[in-house]
Amino acid sequence: NLGGDFKKIYDDVKAKRDILVFGLNTPQRAHVASSLDRFLLYVVKDGTYALKAEEALADFYEPGEIAYLPEKNDVLIYRKAFQHSRITSRLRVLAAMARGEVSCVITTPQALAEYYPAPDRLLESILRIKAGDELDLMDVTDKLVSMGYARETRADEKSSFALAGDTLVVFPPDSDLPVRISFWGDEVESIKLYDPESMITVAEKNEMEIFPCNDLLLTEKEWTSALDKAGKESAKGKAKSGERRGAILADLE
Repeated sequence: NLGGDFKKIYDDVKAKRDILVFGLNTPQRAHVASSLDRFLLYVVKDGTYALKAEEALADFYEPGEIAYLPEKNDVLIYRKAFQHSRITSRLRVLAAMARGEVSCVITTPQALAEYYPAPDRLLESILRIKAGDELDLMDVTDKLVSMGYARETRADEKSSFALAGDTLVVFPPDSDLPVRISFWGDEVESIKLYDPESMITVAEKNEMEIFPCNDLLLTEKEWTSALDKAGKESAKGKAKSGERRGAILADLE
């Protein structure tokens, strides 16, 4: 039951007019933004402000309707495992957006300026496994490689997978538990999360989605073309560098 300026703001929002509003605190901004009655992209300064915005917006959305899309890189914590986890978390948010599963996404200007895969390519890249499904195990391992997972003898590290007979183990980068997928021929027999230290099953799933470790979701043909182009550009660069060195040496003589 807000009146005055707030009533005018809400009337303009409901009428879908473009407006600029200044001087609101975080709860007030959340209140106004949530009244749009459509998908909301809420842009804040950085991760700290994102947490505050999420707390404020939670009063106006159901659980699970809000997601945070972080920046890909963190200059303070830059490790391979962390980077893969951050990318996979971002891809999960993007997939939820593409499927219409979230009503509000909080992000930052830097995150908006970064690379994102096409929605259809992202959804195609997700590995979906369900108990009872029939899958070619070799096709599954090939897909995991294309998703950025490293094949190892044992999947002890995140972003890796291992195959032993009819058992496939995958350790997603954004999970603390690896998943053991047992096959009976081409049929998925069971999907179990287990403790990597004790090897004891923690939970059994009927189905699950495994997301890529990278966001360069290219086909084999596209990778080959990109590598070929990079090789040619590198050769050109070396030739030009040689010419420059020759010219410098000639000037010194």
